Amino acid sequence: MADSGISREVRIGSVDLTIETDKGGKLLYEERAIAGADVTDERSALHFSDEFTSWHKGAFVKENVQDGYYYLSCNVDASYPGRLFPAMKRDLNISLPAPTHANGYGIIASITPTPWAVGASGATYAIILAYQKKNIGSTYPSDSVKVCELTETGILDTVTPINQNFNLETNRLHFNYLRLVWLKEHWHAPMLEAGYVRRDSSGSTPWTLKPVPVWAFGSGTNKAFRAYYPSTTATPVVTSAVLHFSNVALDADITLLASWTNPGEPIPGVTSANFEMVQIAMLGRLPYVATRQGVFTFGNSGWAESLFPQFQESPSNSYDFKAYRNYNAMIIAGTSNGQAVMFTGADAVQIGPMVNPAARFTNSNAPTFLDFWSTSSGRVFAVTNDGLAFTIFEAVPRTPGESGPGAFAWHTLICIPTEVANPPINAYADTMTSNNFSMTRPIALINFAAGWPFASASTYLWYGSGRADGRIFSWRAGNWGDLEVGEYPHEDMETIVGTDNIYWRSGRYNRGQKRAMKHWIQLVFDSENASATNHVLVDVAVDGAAFSQVGDLTTNHQAVPIDVRGYDIEIRLRWKPEAGVGLATPMTIKRIIYEGREQPQKLVAITFVAKGTLVSQAGGVRKKLFGSNNFTTVDALARGLKQTFRDPYKNSRKVVVLHPTQHDLVGVDGEAPPRAQLRVNLLEVP
Repeated sequence: MADSGISREVRIGSVDLTIETDKGGKLLYEERAIAGADVTDERSALHFSDEFTSWHKGAFVKENVQDGYYYLSCNVDASYPGRLFPAMKRDLNISLPAPTHANGYGIIASITPTPWAVGASGATYAIILAYQKKNIGSTYPSDSVKVCELTETGILDTVTPINQNFNLETNRLHFNYLRLVWLKEHWHAPMLEAGYVRRDSSGSTPWTLKPVPVWAFGSGTNKAFRAYYPSTTATPVVTSAVLHFSNVALDADITLLASWTNPGEPIPGVTSANFEMVQIAMLGRLPYVATRQGVFTFGNSGWAESLFPQFQESPSNSYDFKAYRNYNAMIIAGTSNGQAVMFTGADAVQIGPMVNPAARFTNSNAPTFLDFWSTSSGRVFAVTNDGLAFTIFEAVPRTPGESGPGAFAWHTLICIPTEVANPPINAYADTMTSNNFSMTRPIALINFAAGWPFASASTYLWYGSGRADGRIFSWRAGNWGDLEVGEYPHEDMETIVGTDNIYWRSGRYNRGQKRAMKHWIQLVFDSENASATNHVLVDVAVDGAAFSQVGDLTTNHQAVPIDVRGYDIEIRLRWKPEAGVGLATPMTIKRIIYEGREQPQKLVAITFVAKGTLVSQAGGVRKKLFGSNNFTTVDALARGLKQTFRDPYKNSRKVVVLHPTQHDLVGVDGEAPPRAQLRVNLLEVP
C-alpha cells in the first residue's frame, strides 16, 4: 500500500513502533483472514460464562439449543420456570377385575372421571371402558366391551359385559376410543353395533343397553350426534360399511332408533377397514368428525367435507389415523406421523414435538399419538409411542414473545418402559401385546373428591396400559392448584425399577456458533436439597459423542471442572436418591452456568515489519542492545493479555500479540546507527 496519507507510526499497548517500507515506498504491512480453529493460542478466544435459570417451555429459552429439547429425558418435570426435578409420584397400579367369561382384556377404550359422589358408598369414581376377548375355543365371536367403575384404590362397581357378537382378532374396526358423553342427566357409553349403555349420575339405576348403534357420541346445544356403521349382515358384523353421521333433537327420546335421522349422512371414503378411529369433537354447536381418513365437517350443501385434505390417507400413510381432543373451542388432531394440528375455528396450526425440526426420539421415529388430555390452564398431556417406549408428554403453552418452535413446548414428563417378566402389581412395566392393542391407550386426570375442589390432594393421572390383566397406571398429581403451575408430588425411588430412570438431557448447546470451536472448562450448578444420599450425577457429551461422567452434585452450590473441546456440548443429569428413602424433598436444579472459551470462526491476522524507536546509543554496544531490546519488548506483550492496537489508519483494535520474529538487523560502519527490523505478528480478536 502507498505510504502517502497513512501513518507509519503504530502503537501496541504502550509500545510505539514504526512500520518499515520497501524500496518502492510501500508499507510492509499485511492483513488477512484465517480460520479461528487453526489458532491454538486461547488468549485469542472469547471467554464466556453463560447462565441459565429458566428452561421450562421447551429447552433453554435460547434458540441455539436445538437437538433433543427434552425428548430424551425420562421421568423429569421441566415445565416449571427455573426448576428441574423428578416427575409425578407413581402410585400403586390398579387392575380391573378378572373377566368372568373372557380370555383376557384387550385395549382400554376410555377413562372418564365423574365429578360427584354416587352410590351407597358416597365415593367418586372413574368410568372405565375396556375391550374383553372371547373365551378360548369359542366357536362364535363373543368379544365384548366391559364397563367398570373404579375408585382411587380399586373397584366401586362393575357392569355385566354386553355380548356384542364381534371378534377382536379379525374385525379390527372395533378398536375405537369409546368416549362417554354426559347428556340429559345420564352418562352415555358407546357400544358399537350393539348400541350404547347409559346410567344416571346418582347410581340409582344400573347401566342399561339402548339399541342405537354408536361408535362415537357428540352433544351440541340443541342436538345430539352419533357416528356409526350401518349393519350389513344379520349377525350383526360390520364389514367395509361407510361411516354415517346422524343426529337427534335433544327434546326427543334419544333411546329410540326412530328418533334419530336414519341412516343419516354418509362420509365418503371413510370405510370400516383396519384401525378405524372415529370421534366427534364439538366446536360450539358445530360437530367435527375425526377419522383415520381425515377430519370432516358439513358444508352448506349438507355433504361431509374434509377439513384438512392434506392429512387424508395416502399409500405412504396407510395406517394414519386422527386422534384429537376438544379444549376451549379448539380441536387437536394428531396423526401417526408425529404431527398434530390445533384448530380454533378460524385457522389450523401445527403443534406437537415434531414442529421442532431437530426433534429426536428414543427410537429415531416420530411418535404415534395415542391420546390427549387437556387442563383448564391450557396444559396438554399426551400419550405417545415411538416403537420402543411409551411416553406421557406434557405440553405447556408458550407465552407471547417466547422463543422456540410451535405454540406449545413439549416435555417428556413420564416414560413407561416395556414389559418385564412376571411384574408385581406395583411394578413399573407395560406391554405391547400387538400393534392392535397398542393403538388406544387413553389417559385422564381424575379428582376423587366431590365437586373437584381445588384444595383436594386426590388428583391422579391415570393411563390405560392395555395389558391382558387390565392394568391401570396411576400417578399422584397433587391438587388442581399444583397441576395448574406444574408442581407435582415427586417420584419415589422405592417404586422405580432400574437404576437410571430419572434423568434429564439439556440438548446440544453451541452458543449460536455451530462452526466455532469451544474449550468447555467448567459447569456450575445451583440446587436445593442436595446431599450425599440425595444427589445427581453429571455427564457431558461433546459433538454428539458418548456421555462420560464428570461430577456428582452433593451440595447446593457446586462447580464441576471439565476440560473438553468441541463445537457443542450436552449435559445429562441423573438423579440418584437413596433407595428406600424416596423423594419427599427431591433435589431440584435451579441454575446451570457454562464456562469456557470460544474460538471465533474467523480471525484477522496482522503482520508488519517495524523498527524500534528507542533512545540512540553509540557504537557496537548500541547495535547489540537496539536489536535485543526491540525484540524483548514486543515478545513480552506476547506473554500477556489482550492489547489495544492503533493501526496505520488510526483505528483502535483489540489484538493478541503472538511471538515476534527477527526480520533483519543491519549493521553499518562509523557513526551511522544500525537498522533493526522485526516482524510483528498480531491477531485481531473479539
